[in-house]
Amino acid sequence: MNTPRSIRRRLPLLLGLTTFLLALLASPMVVLAHPLDVYLQASYITVAPTQIVVELDLSPGVLVAPQVLPQLDKDGDQQISDAESQAYVDDVLRNVVLQVDGKPLALAVTKIDMPPYLNIQSGYGTIRVFTLATLAAGMTGTHKIAYKNNFAPTGSAYQVNTFVDKGIAITLGKQNRDSIQQSMTMDYIIGSATPVATAAASTTAATNGTSSLATSAGFRASTATAGLSVCAGALAVGVGAGPGPGGAARQSACADTRPRQDAGGGLPGR
Repeated sequence: MNTPRSIRRRLPLLLGLTTFLLALLASPMVVLAHPLDVYLQASYITVAPTQIVVELDLSPGVLVAPQVLPQLDKDGDQQISDAESQAYVDDVLRNVVLQVDGKPLALAVTKIDMPPYLNIQSGYGTIRVFTLATLAAGMTGTHKIAYKNNFAPTGSAYQVNTFVDKGIAITLGKQNRDSIQQSMTMDYIIGSATPVATAAASTTAATNGTSSLATSAGFRASTATAGLSVCAGALAVGVGAGPGPGGAARQSACADTRPRQDAGGGLPGR
């Protein structure tokens, strides 16, 4: 008669032990997926006929955060103000080069998503910088993009990929990256009649340039999981399809072998 009561008393202890064991088993997978000593800098470039949107996702690992935080929090109050955020982003963008047809383009900041100080300190914070470059009106034909991220604090690792919103009359060519994905060049065609291969997408395309700045948490998390992967295969003008930085249906300039999440989905942080 006392057995059920004894089990009830021990149930919280058993549950706690089970939770602890599951967390312990999961830890190596999380560490493997998210290097702690890396400052991952992922660049997402979305091409349109009259503008180019560049999103930078900056994710310092927990072992890199002690070097990054003093640059973010200049007054040392463990709060990152808007002014401090802007100053840090300005420093980053001074090292980012975007050119079209050999001409440098100015990147105007449209939004900064700065995580709390403690999130960055614990290795869970991703700084998201949204920028916009305006192109000359009436551009058609073939053009060349050149992009390079020269921002190189300790532990930097890079990734770059280019997209176009579904339904936009642009054909992306092959992305030519350097070995560490710090730089990329690519030809693209505006107003091309060449059909762009697309895959069925469960999400709707962004309706304008502003909405294309919004980023899918799931895609960003999957990017961090395999931040150093490179595109598989060499495509002449081949186009891979998949969710872009806005979670909308977009065409990428190469097939992407990274794991993906549906728009709105997510993976655990570092």
